[in-house]
Amino acid sequence: MDQRKCIVHYDIKDTKYSSIKELSSVNKEKIYSAKCIRESLGDAINSHTIINDREHLLMQAAECLREDILDHAQTIPRQKAEKADCIAKENQLRSRDFAIRKIRVAHYRAIQQRKKTVSAFIVDMMIHTKRFHLSQPKETHETIIANKQKEESQHYSYIRKEQTK
Repeated sequence: MDQRKCIVHYDIKDTKYSSIKELSSVNKEKIYSAKCIRESLGDAINSHTIINDREHLLMQAAECLREDILDHAQTIPRQKAEKADCIAKENQLRSRDFAIRKIRVAHYRAIQQRKKTVSAFIVDMMIHTKRFHLSQPKETHETIIANKQKEESQHYSYIRKEQTK
């Protein structure tokens, strides 16, 4: 076995490595058995210790990596869930705001259309007749206009007759 010296910065308080100068591939059995080795090393490993046994170093590093990966694996789904929840809330607020905006626009357009219709209707009534009530149906309105036109034509025909005499 290769007995190269490898330097590992290892803090016992945090029980996580921060840097490894040399690290080769480690099989899964060593990763899972690394915890026992780490416990047996105990206080022997201090910060910036030179370790001669490469196997111990690799197993130690593998255990720390495994812990980091497990921590990371537990953190990512939580972060993803929180992010998804935030996105869902934002979308819900956006869709609610969009719906409110659509309702407001529709309401505004309906009011504008009604104003135009009513104002055109009132102007039309003021032109044709002064005694028209808004509650009367359209047929009555047409008959009133027809009657008014008949009255005007009779009046003009009477004036012509008087002028010709």
